[in-house]
Amino acid sequence: MRREKAFSKDGFYMFVLEANIMLHRNVSQYGREVLSEWLSQRKIDQPVKLLDLACGGSPVSVSAMMEGCSEYEFRYTGIDINPDQIAAANEFPFPKNVVRVDLIEGNAWELANLKDRFDVIFTGMNLHHGTPEEINCLFSQCKERLIEGGLFINHDFYRPSGTSYLRRPQVNPLDSNESFAMISEETLKAFPSLKRHIEESQICSNENWKSDFLEIYQSVLRHNGGDEDGIQEVVAHVSGRDYPLSVEEVSSVAELSGFDLKHVDLHAVTEPLGSFFCLVAGTSKPI
Repeated sequence: MRREKAFSKDGFYMFVLEANIMLHRNVSQYGREVLSEWLSQRKIDQPVKLLDLACGGSPVSVSAMMEGCSEYEFRYTGIDINPDQIAAANEFPFPKNVVRVDLIEGNAWELANLKDRFDVIFTGMNLHHGTPEEINCLFSQCKERLIEGGLFINHDFYRPSGTSYLRRPQVNPLDSNESFAMISEETLKAFPSLKRHIEESQICSNENWKSDFLEIYQSVLRHNGGDEDGIQEVVAHVSGRDYPLSVEEVSSVAELSGFDLKHVDLHAVTEPLGSFFCLVAGTSKPI
């Protein structure tokens, strides 16, 4: 999201991250295991090229993953649409085994300008802003940017299985001049064979699950000492802008682009929001 106060360098999202509300520490630990296992099965004779989509100003989870694989060197490329986040990422203390850092201000859903191919693509707290069609398009672009058998890792906000999907509007209901689209129509049209819609029977305006989530979310933030203004900022963001698919739906969409994604156990059953924030990972395969 561009220039939202809560997600700025000193915004409230840093409190959410540091309090592990969205399981960033769990993701660091178990994502590191996924990355280490994948690396152990490959011949590595040069730095591992890792692309971080919507990297933000404090890419703590993916940095911990790279640091935990200390026997390897990494070349890190981060993309974020928010210039404030790019500025913050320029000051972020990446681990010593990250031998090169490239930061790009741009749309992390539009990858046509990237000419390099990467060994690993990570994206955190990003996919839940997209429609199924946009997510399809992003996966197809990621497939083009990954080496064969490359690793894709996603930490995200997922809708619980068995609950109704709420389709995101194309424009902000409170401001018709603001588009919610993550990808241009031109880019979407470039991948017609992969375009797919969630069945219409699954599209409805039933937000009961989201109401339950927001109630728990606010309670957890207050329990951890969150500032009330900050709490209302992030709650307004989730209410108006977050329309997540389920893990099963994202995995199904990814399969169309040649990815085999699996749900990674974060061992978070005692976390109040453990059923909403998940890690999925898998490799790209020939279609």
